[in-house]
Amino acid sequence: MFLNPLTKFSGKITYLSLLWLIFLLSIFFTSSGYGIIYISSIEELQKIGSVYPLDGEYELTQDIDANDTRYWNNGKGFEPIGERLNPFNGKLEGKGHRIIGLYINRISFSEPYGLFGAIGSEGEVKNVRMEDFLITGYRDMGSFAGFNTGKITNCSCRGRIYGHSTIGGLIGENMGTVDGCFSMGSVVGEIFIGGLIGSNTGGVLSNSYNMCRVDGYGRVGGLTGDNYGTIKNCYNIGFVKGMESAGSLIGFLVADEENVINSYWNIEISGLKESDGGIGKTTTEMKRKGTFINWDFEKIWAIEENVTYPYLRWQGKYEQTEGEWGTDEIQKNDKEGKVEQKREGMRNSNDVKEITENIEEVINNVTHGSKEIKEEVTRSIEIQKTENTKGIIEKTGGNPNTITWGCAKNELLNQTNLIKLLVDFLVFGLILLVMVNMHRSRHIK
Repeated sequence: MFLNPLTKFSGKITYLSLLWLIFLLSIFFTSSGYGIIYISSIEELQKIGSVYPLDGEYELTQDIDANDTRYWNNGKGFEPIGERLNPFNGKLEGKGHRIIGLYINRISFSEPYGLFGAIGSEGEVKNVRMEDFLITGYRDMGSFAGFNTGKITNCSCRGRIYGHSTIGGLIGENMGTVDGCFSMGSVVGEIFIGGLIGSNTGGVLSNSYNMCRVDGYGRVGGLTGDNYGTIKNCYNIGFVKGMESAGSLIGFLVADEENVINSYWNIEISGLKESDGGIGKTTTEMKRKGTFINWDFEKIWAIEENVTYPYLRWQGKYEQTEGEWGTDEIQKNDKEGKVEQKREGMRNSNDVKEITENIEEVINNVTHGSKEIKEEVTRSIEIQKTENTKGIIEKTGGNPNTITWGCAKNELLNQTNLIKLLVDFLVFGLILLVMVNMHRSRHIK
């Protein structure tokens, strides 16, 4: 049987075209969110859950300046990523980069608030550092997530959170895993208040510590307000103040005491001499490796004997010596009532952003809170209200309602759209070429 050589040649063209089509389609899907999406700005980060998928894989390429979020959404700030019924189930790799100056000011009785509103069981966040944030609201709030059923690893936070219930420096309510994290700054609320986690509802907290100041009324703890889960190899040296079910490590222990494993708190500077779980130690004991039974000081922890508290190897010891509430001197001065001047200085520095008038709703709901808590929040409002109003007017040219989250920086978005358009054009052209070759092949046969 005679085979037309043109048919053979046409078949080769069709085969090669198909190979090119597969190759370019793989590039297209990668650029459209099916591979790693690189985040270099707060505007890009805000796209997760809208432009970008909630189950995508993301990586920070540099420190993220989030200070402009105080002017977004008519003063409500950053829109938390994910909700309880539609959580973040992707991966965020921070590469040790910082998100600086995040601002959230929202009042809700149902949805959780934080960088992520909710992290689902498949969600993972690691190697991210939240700094100089200010978050205000009602309930279920944390710098990283208001509600977590996923994994948060090797992360840290330093800032302030004000609200009513289920509030933690890292997470509001935790049903997932938190490992290798620490918290600094202050958390103020009424019930279920913790330096790391507001309520550890069946979750696991390990190899983490708190230096954050914690103020609340009931179920208040240095690590967590209450604990239904497991806490292992953790400690607290943050100042804790509460009225009922308050403890230096755990406010209220619902789980068995066996679920709190090799975890400690400083009885001299933590403000309270009791905890519902854990072991109290002196400052001297807390700075000795031998105190921390079965802790891994080879791979996870480090300590300078008789000088520092344990710190995580991934972080170094810088933050520990520079913490707002972490040093012995600050803690002792707070007991003596000498720390108010430092608080005022912090409010007027770039480390703490403005609190808007909406937090007055929070004060009205703290009906049973201590007098000190209400006064603390009220003072913050009065001191910063003028600066906040002035800042918004200057930013918007006199109209605070003109700010939207994407208006300031569109260059990167435009570049991304152009690249995707070119890829789409190449893919379309290649598909057309394949169809033409297949049509010619049939006619030649």
